Amino acid sequence: MGDSGRVSARGRRVVITGLGVCSPFGIGREIFWRGCLAGRRVIAPIPSAWSRYAAHRSRHWAPLPPYDPAAHGISPGEAMRLDPASMLCLIAADEAIADAGLRLEPTARKHASSFVGIPPARAGCVIGNGAGGISSLLMNHLSHLHEHRKEPLKRMAAEGATVLAGPRAESVLGDVVADIGTVPRFNPFVVTMQMPNASAAQLGLRYSLQASTTTLSMACASGTIAIGHAYRAVAGGYMDLALAGGTESLADPSGSVFRAFDTVRTLTCIADPDAPGGGPFDRDRNGFLFAEGGSAVLTIESLEHARARGARVLAEIVGFQEASDAHSIMASDPGGGIVEAMVRRTLEDAALDPSRIDYINAHGTGTTASDEMESAVIERTFPHRPFVNSTKSLIGHTIGASGAIEAAVACLGLERQRLHPSANLVAPVRDLNFVTDDRERRIRTALSLSFAFGGHSAALLLAAAP
Repeated sequence: MGDSGRVSARGRRVVITGLGVCSPFGIGREIFWRGCLAGRRVIAPIPSAWSRYAAHRSRHWAPLPPYDPAAHGISPGEAMRLDPASMLCLIAADEAIADAGLRLEPTARKHASSFVGIPPARAGCVIGNGAGGISSLLMNHLSHLHEHRKEPLKRMAAEGATVLAGPRAESVLGDVVADIGTVPRFNPFVVTMQMPNASAAQLGLRYSLQASTTTLSMACASGTIAIGHAYRAVAGGYMDLALAGGTESLADPSGSVFRAFDTVRTLTCIADPDAPGGGPFDRDRNGFLFAEGGSAVLTIESLEHARARGARVLAEIVGFQEASDAHSIMASDPGGGIVEAMVRRTLEDAALDPSRIDYINAHGTGTTASDEMESAVIERTFPHRPFVNSTKSLIGHTIGASGAIEAAVACLGLERQRLHPSANLVAPVRDLNFVTDDRERRIRTALSLSFAFGGHSAALLLAAAP
């Protein structure tokens, strides 16, 4: 992988020069990385208000900590016009740009800038998400439903509402009034907030990206596939620089998105989050930990471009493949044949034998079928037992952002030569080389895997900086 190494099968060599992360650990890549290395699991009881609407099988999630958009360069006016997924994406992108040492200069448009020394037509972005601006859609739908009911209900509650037959009716009415009181007024910007392409479009507007501002939505594989497509665009010479990654925000006042996943029995139903075992790849696993959201954005450019501007290189992207197993809308083919073939094509893309892979950041959700299939594929394809861990064991499943966050973990692992432990792994489903502690490890290559509802799968292969 040195300077005299191969040229990418798709053209120019492609490197990562910056990254930014927003996660349940907090805002910023160093906060994220410290949480990962500490093996700290983010888990909390779901909001009590959600229990008014449904009896949940799962009772825990991984919330995002509060953050102030203004502290990250987003004005109050902008915040009113942005879905939380777009805000997280902008914050992560700002960090990725600064981390890459890129300079910005203001343009004539308000809140807009462009890269110094990079023509706008040579810069773009590819952003993945699973549900787009669903938070804004749900919030404004509730506002639309309840707007005309607010004042009459408040008057009824103030008068005691004896006509509704007693204390129980008054209690129900009080709950309804309280719920309505949590819903802000209808937002006139909701159309552009809830668009699936809003996050990529906002990056394009803020940084004057004119090559392409592309949105990809492949559920839980979205972030990985977005980075892979950016890799191909830069390698093929269509862009000199791309911001690529994934973003997601899934919280809503009533917990309806959480309930949707809970209803199909995909979420973990642990009783005691502090009890050992039950995490991804553990024999006692029973589902994934639902995360409120997150984002990761990588700065991707050609090696030639990075060297010309004297940039620090964090890692090189040397392979990418995606596939569809055409098996089920909700489950991967348990045989894993399509996934295994995709992984082997990724290795061929990089001209690497399987024995050259040092580390695998697994999809590792904690669902019974997915972990079984993935661990079997890893065991068959990599008998030399590379290191394996699951980032979802720490921060839960951020859906469309997960693959990008895990690519950031792979990149940081290569840069820092450390790997984070997998949490709550006591009795592994297979005898793989799972990481269970934080210490230095020599790794030159890292493979990140993602699978998704709809049969989508993707593999991204990184190598240490040349």
